[in-house]
Amino acid sequence: MALKLNKYQRFVLIVYLSFLTILSFLVISYHGYEYLYEDEIVENAFLEIGESDNPHTTSQNIILWEWRTFISPYSYAKINGSNGKFGLYNINEKYYFYTKGLSVPWIITFKTANCGEYSNIYVYLMNKKGIDARCVGAPGEDHQWAEYYVNGTKYIVDPSAMLFNISDTERFAEDKNWSYVWSYYPDNVSSINDVSDEYINRGAVNITILENGKPIKALVWIKSPYLMKVMPNHYNTPKLIMYNLTDGNGNINYKLGEKEYIIDIIKVNYDLGNNHYLFDTNTYTSKFNVSLNESKEINVDITEEKGELKLINMGYSFYEVK
Repeated sequence: MALKLNKYQRFVLIVYLSFLTILSFLVISYHGYEYLYEDEIVENAFLEIGESDNPHTTSQNIILWEWRTFISPYSYAKINGSNGKFGLYNINEKYYFYTKGLSVPWIITFKTANCGEYSNIYVYLMNKKGIDARCVGAPGEDHQWAEYYVNGTKYIVDPSAMLFNISDTERFAEDKNWSYVWSYYPDNVSSINDVSDEYINRGAVNITILENGKPIKALVWIKSPYLMKVMPNHYNTPKLIMYNLTDGNGNINYKLGEKEYIIDIIKVNYDLGNNHYLFDTNTYTSKFNVSLNESKEINVDITEEKGELKLINMGYSFYEVK
């Protein structure tokens, strides 16, 4: 028997199918462009960059090419007061599109890049030349740079700041006030590693989440308000550093740089299995400070409030170090 739909149901179905068609077209176009033109885009980039058998020269040439090629919405935002994020930018009477999360061929096509894109492009092109390189970043301070290796020696570069081939990690990290540092290879998300100890001194914090004096399982978000204080016109919310679930005893451990942090807590009401949880909709916020080379015990007791339940799928988190 044929399914009979009224006018409203037919309209909703048409809109839904149209949305799926457009979405499929965009996804196919996005990946199809990479598949068809990636090699050509890379070849043209290296024609502009120039050839060299010296990895240090290659590193420098890539960064200089990036500075000649890309517009930074973040830098432009400092001038016109915009947020430097997703959108169209009218810069020098030309329009540039910017959004995060694009692959390198698309970034090169749009010619807009902030520090994250600068480092992704740099690592991508260095790897294309057979030079081991990886992205490095401080999420709490919203900055990203890169490293490359020659004969086992690490060299640091900051493409967005045009800093070349630094071998002194301590000097590079001086006065940066980073809270946590990770590294990763753009084409391998599972390669994320905590490399903080290579850059900063840290203190240990053991946080226990309680309710009425009893430990509970909870989702804990660690954020840094640092940029809100030093750049209030550009950052109006704390920057997320990482989030994790406490263990069965309400405990979670962190090693962080010396500064003030904000902790947001969401209570787990039910564990549904397979990394699915029912969370309370109330969020509890507290603050704590980390001192260098010290181990601190912090107990956070949330108030006993029950809110509407919501379902959150705890899948892989980009901010979670495996």
